[in-house]
Amino acid sequence: MKPKILHIGLFDNHEPQTSLRKALHGISDYYEEYNFPSYRGRTIQLIATAFKRTKFDVLFLQIQSDRILSVSQIRMLFRRGIKIFNFTGDVRQPIPRWYHDLAPYVTTLFSNKTDSDLFKSLGFKSEYFQIGYNVEFYNTTGAKIAGPEIVFMGNNYPGMFPLSGLRIEMVELLQKKYGSRFGVYGNGWKGVKWLDQHTEASIYRNCKIAINLSHFDLKRYSSDRLFRILGCGAFCLSHKFQEIEEEFTNDSDLVYWSNLEELAKLIDIYLSFEAQPIRQLIANNGNQLCEKKYTWKHRIESQLLPLINV
Repeated sequence: MKPKILHIGLFDNHEPQTSLRKALHGISDYYEEYNFPSYRGRTIQLIATAFKRTKFDVLFLQIQSDRILSVSQIRMLFRRGIKIFNFTGDVRQPIPRWYHDLAPYVTTLFSNKTDSDLFKSLGFKSEYFQIGYNVEFYNTTGAKIAGPEIVFMGNNYPGMFPLSGLRIEMVELLQKKYGSRFGVYGNGWKGVKWLDQHTEASIYRNCKIAINLSHFDLKRYSSDRLFRILGCGAFCLSHKFQEIEEEFTNDSDLVYWSNLEELAKLIDIYLSFEAQPIRQLIANNGNQLCEKKYTWKHRIESQLLPLINV
């Protein structure tokens, strides 16, 4: 029997989360959703009203702050037998106190295994649940926009995260070495503008090399940048984050790099005319793997649904 799901999430014109919402709707008998920023200060009442109106089985949350919900309300729903999941696609380290306060009453879904292992060691219910990507934007069939051969899409937050410095060093090195052949996009870079998702995907589809570098080096963690790249069929040079081999095969689905010297050498190799066939083969493999295993539809059906049905 399919569950009735209430989704309190974060979706707007900037990040509509269309594929996630469709995937949750697809496994449900009845699905209701609310974008909590639209109900600032009223989320607690919103949930109370929804549960009075409908007998939901599952509450799926994308909440990262105690200013949105109260622990007492979540505790009450837990005691009524509601299965509650709180998913965070972002990394917050150290893990905020509110996550710990909420943990006895929910299954916390982290997009990295480092944090999920920590919560399990503390006796909390937690699972590694990597982020998916919006196939409506990131696919191989959309438009292409002429742009640089080498691209990196990511924001610049100096000193804020563990790998913020490495990201800055990487961009400065590639700008110096490759000039206009390299393009960086995102907030915080001088003279660079943020791209909407349609434009981002169009540039990925036309580039020769797309680079992945997240702000954290955690077990099995990457931001959704990696899945956007592969979803668009681009060849990916990815920073070798911890346990990447559990997700991807090197030189088959993508290519790992561990330091900037290695990254520059790999770019030179895969930009060459001779490497074009193998570059395209790897890009195709990565895309097929991504479409098979890393869409929101697959993650919800293969990971969340079994947790609901336990």
